[in-house]
Amino acid sequence: MPKRWLVSCHPARRLASALCVVCALVAAPPRHTWAALSLALARSDYPRGAVIAVYPATDDEADYLLSSAHRSSFHRLRRIDGDGWIQAAIWSFSTGKGAATRRHRTTFGYAINVFHNAQQARRALADARIPRRPYRVGRIAGWLYQNGDGLQSLTYLFVAYRNIEVETYYEYRGTAPVKLAHQLRHVFNRQSSHLVHLAREYHGQMQLPAPATPAPSPSPTATRVVPTPSPTAVQTGTPVAAPSTPTPSATSTPAATPTATAVPIATDVVAVAGTTRPSYPPNGSATVEVHVTADGSALPGAHVSANFAFPGFATGCTAVTNSNGDASCFVQVPEEPDGTQVPITIQVIGPRGEPASATTSFTVHR
Repeated sequence: MPKRWLVSCHPARRLASALCVVCALVAAPPRHTWAALSLALARSDYPRGAVIAVYPATDDEADYLLSSAHRSSFHRLRRIDGDGWIQAAIWSFSTGKGAATRRHRTTFGYAINVFHNAQQARRALADARIPRRPYRVGRIAGWLYQNGDGLQSLTYLFVAYRNIEVETYYEYRGTAPVKLAHQLRHVFNRQSSHLVHLAREYHGQMQLPAPATPAPSPSPTATRVVPTPSPTAVQTGTPVAAPSTPTPSATSTPAATPTATAVPIATDVVAVAGTTRPSYPPNGSATVEVHVTADGSALPGAHVSANFAFPGFATGCTAVTNSNGDASCFVQVPEEPDGTQVPITIQVIGPRGEPASATTSFTVHR
């Protein structure tokens, strides 16, 4: 069992520390039954320079990041394993010079959890074990937890809309200066508002009928060619024997039967990844480039998540493929010894839910 950084039982410390553990992104990517809607907060919802990572939307990952705030596991709460979204970000910067240098670090995280019904979503809200007070986001009632003990400041919000439950938080290490604390509250309020909007949109898409599976086209029979297509035959779709070559009639010329063309989900989605350089120095920007194809053609609009597994912690970035199927993103390389190998795992979710993955790596070199 991996070490879970159980230095303290304080919820804030475990919530932030969990983001420093290398995430096994080889697990199944988030399942998007309604894949047209992106559940990722935009980069503009974070402070400039924040490093964003997307995690598999599994019960295990939700437990790993959020269990400190709950009495029960998400499996016991009947969360739909694989649905929803889990995303986190780390924003850090320094102020001052020399001995007066001060490091500021803030962790943001959220999970959009999907349940079978509204009762189960409300049960997840009630399962929270940290003290909280009523709080409204727009017209939606939720619960807010706030704590500051000098070592860190933590704000945590629980809210549910129908069968969708959202949990979001941010933690600042230490006591934030007044101006920075105001900025963090503003960012968090904007994120919370957008997450509630996403929950509404997500629930609305769930009410739409699932795309119908295209019925097999009627196969021509070998006995007779009918000049005019029969509407009844098209509607019933009665299965027939394997296709055979029609025998032309000596008295009539067969007419072309119009058929509806269905756009299938791509069956062969491939992601190819590489870095712009074989090595990067500490404090440099390590850039990963990804090319995604579907059935041999460029796939635009695919969501790409890259996880950089530095020794002792993981960080990541996200992007969306352009019309050529290309995407790139970068992270800042921390101080690591020369020769450190950094594996990168890439997860891709196509615009219609098509999954793909790839791996690459680079070396830390001054």
